[in-house]
Amino acid sequence: MPVFGYICYYSIFIAGILGIIRFRKMDSVYHPFIYFVWLSCISEVVSEFLIRNGHYTYISENIYSLPEFLLLLMFFKNIDCIKGRTYQSTFIILIMLWLFDSFVLKKFNSGTNDYFNLTASLVIVILAINKVNTLVSTTKGSLIVVPVFIVSISVIIYFTYNILIKSFWNYGLQDKKDNWAFLTAINNILHVIILLTNVLYAIAIGLFPKKEPYSVFLL
Repeated sequence: MPVFGYICYYSIFIAGILGIIRFRKMDSVYHPFIYFVWLSCISEVVSEFLIRNGHYTYISENIYSLPEFLLLLMFFKNIDCIKGRTYQSTFIILIMLWLFDSFVLKKFNSGTNDYFNLTASLVIVILAINKVNTLVSTTKGSLIVVPVFIVSISVIIYFTYNILIKSFWNYGLQDKKDNWAFLTAINNILHVIILLTNVLYAIAIGLFPKKEPYSVFLL
């Protein structure tokens, strides 16, 4: 991987370190997102270790993908994008789809769970779009300093592009030599998007509000 690629992927550690610094001071509403960022950091390290030792990363990627989307789902639940039975049903459906992709289609150790990833990405993008629409219609002042808006925009950018890439891949473009130049260009754009997304994650974490202090009244 080129040096720029390493910079892009490992830029997630900026957000991860900020999450460690601010974790105890921020409202617990945002904790699932911090867990998601930390999980991403661990995933990068594990993937790098496996690649350097000549192993495929299918198993690690598939293990990572389920908690990744569930943590994002929890985060959007905490910020009132999805509630009650809809949240519970979505949570269960994603787990069942992951199990189906992993063990019924037998992709767990021989490929990526593309059906699960595409479906879960679409769910997260829809939730993020709904949150952006809500914020646009209700927020007074500039949205560029609203951390939930920043996270939502980041998620929309990254996972929409992720959906496009996996769709191209699933349509068999990887089997045609004439398409490798096109796929290489797509992958290069992905590096830029990953860097942008990780920087926006770090900015959002820096802007997450502190938890409300408890007030004690003496009678």
